[in-house]
Amino acid sequence: MQKKLETTCVMLRRHSLLIAISGGSDSTALAYLAYLAKTEFRLVYVHHHLRPNADQEAKFVTKLGEKWHVETEILHVNGEKIREDPRGIEAAAREARYRVLAQELGEKELLVTAHTANDRLETLLLRITQGSGIRGIAGPLSKHKIAGIPVWRPILHWWREELKTLLHNAEITWCIDESNAEDRFLRNRLRHHVSKPWRKIADQRVLLRSLEQLQTDALLYLTWITEACDEVTLSLSPKKIILDRKLLASHSNRLIQAILHETIDRLESARASQKQFQSWAKWVPKSGSYVGLAHRVRIVFAEQIFFSVQLDPRKTPEITPFLPQILPKKGSIICRNWIIQVEHCSENNRTENGSCFWFDSDQLAYPLLVREAQTEDCFIPFGANSEQMVKKRLKKDGWSSYKRKKACVIVDAKNRLLLIVGSRRSSIARLENAPKSVLQITLSKQVGVT
Repeated sequence: MQKKLETTCVMLRRHSLLIAISGGSDSTALAYLAYLAKTEFRLVYVHHHLRPNADQEAKFVTKLGEKWHVETEILHVNGEKIREDPRGIEAAAREARYRVLAQELGEKELLVTAHTANDRLETLLLRITQGSGIRGIAGPLSKHKIAGIPVWRPILHWWREELKTLLHNAEITWCIDESNAEDRFLRNRLRHHVSKPWRKIADQRVLLRSLEQLQTDALLYLTWITEACDEVTLSLSPKKIILDRKLLASHSNRLIQAILHETIDRLESARASQKQFQSWAKWVPKSGSYVGLAHRVRIVFAEQIFFSVQLDPRKTPEITPFLPQILPKKGSIICRNWIIQVEHCSENNRTENGSCFWFDSDQLAYPLLVREAQTEDCFIPFGANSEQMVKKRLKKDGWSSYKRKKACVIVDAKNRLLLIVGSRRSSIARLENAPKSVLQITLSKQVGVT
């Protein structure tokens, strides 16, 4: 253990540290190692106002700082907001914690947390039960970015028992979180009934070597994914990312999921579930449009893929009302993110294109109008025999609620529905018996517009 102690102290001397301390054995031992290393460091305790023991822990950390003549900060977060967060207390508390730590971090300081080899093993077990891949089961990385700030975990090669022995020899006490003994949390059950018995059977040095090798493999994987993500990224900022959909679709489904995961990690305070990544990956190679929502992120599939951060994931972005417009007899107009081009031609001169729709001009009542779809709108889809409600038809076609609210239709002067913009045409004015004049409507997406 002496060699491990000396190696750790040498590493800690290279940086000015902001140590996130909870008062438990791991973080107290990390603070003591920084004290032994005689490096420049500060202690910071985040008070979540969630547990009755938090006040005692804050006082303990303050006294520890006074004993070592180290600057100590007690940061407070809103516990009520954390309790009300729909994602759960643990996820909300973690985000709030790193947000205030980022605000406290000095320009030349490095944020340090006290994750140990025990945490790596427990995370491995936890992620396996949740169906994670190498990104998850590798556990906490020694250096990683969280909430946009670099975080260093210098004691991942220490077992918790070694750190407690170090504190015991120095006659330093620590706070005990009684919730760690409760079996109602999955991590605690894995710690008590799987991790501890496993470590009694296995050679701990070999086990640690396996954990370190797994982390090395994970870093190589992440490097590869980062490069793949860079290749498909057209635009990058903390709140908005645009991906090349066609290039992304050339990859396998699993690689698409990994790239989307990396994209979410690059956005400020964004997060998504594995189920959402799987769903999004299926949409990438498709030709249709789609709008998805996750924690603080909105994703729009168009010609490109747009990721944007929004403050409240439960609220869809406001929809700007679309005022009705008269379609010109020849020319084009813009309807939301669509360009609608109109022209009249003979049946022999019409353009054969998947985005073109043709109607018998003589059967229509002019002028034609583009407007928002109404709840009562009905039509008979081309090739069908029965009338259907527009909104219900779009729902069956997989349109999201947000997209259905934005839907627009083209109607004639008798309010007969010709076409749902971006979707289906009706059976009105079908081309039969060699019409004299053909109305051709061509739809095309505006590039870069969501």
